[in-house]
Amino acid sequence: MNSNIYLIGMMASGKSTIGKMLADLLKLEFIDTDKKIENFMRLPISKIFEEFGEDRFRAMEESYFTEKSQLSNLIISTGGGIILSHKNRKILQSASKSIYLKASPKILSKRVEKKIYKRPLLLNQNHSILSTLNTLFEKRNNLYENSAQFTIKTDSLSKTETFNEVLSCIV
Repeated sequence: MNSNIYLIGMMASGKSTIGKMLADLLKLEFIDTDKKIENFMRLPISKIFEEFGEDRFRAMEESYFTEKSQLSNLIISTGGGIILSHKNRKILQSASKSIYLKASPKILSKRVEKKIYKRPLLLNQNHSILSTLNTLFEKRNNLYENSAQFTIKTDSLSKTETFNEVLSCIV
């Protein structure tokens, strides 16, 4: 088992925010897989989806995630769709510290509404943001739960409370 800490969950569930806080406290390197792919491609995720398609993005995501999972002592905040890959789920399941930040679609919709342009799965939809998030949540929730050693329900938690819950899972 590697010593990485993986944060998984839906878009806007707090993975990056909590991951940065953890990295600062534990003095470990923080990796946001979406940000790293954006930096490598020199394009935002929405443009990567637009120009190359979701399948190509998922292939890049899997490749990058697999590479970084071979290293140790990292805090890795994953993209919301990381669990769509069987290979990625196996990596998460074999980790000792994979944490699912579980937020309801209702809470997530409030968090994403001002930055929807950064969320390619929510763009150009014929449905409301909440409806799309509900559909994604229904498809992904079991995959998240089966890939994590810990699940933290964050709907009623502040950022600090969520951080403390995550901290209690890893110490």
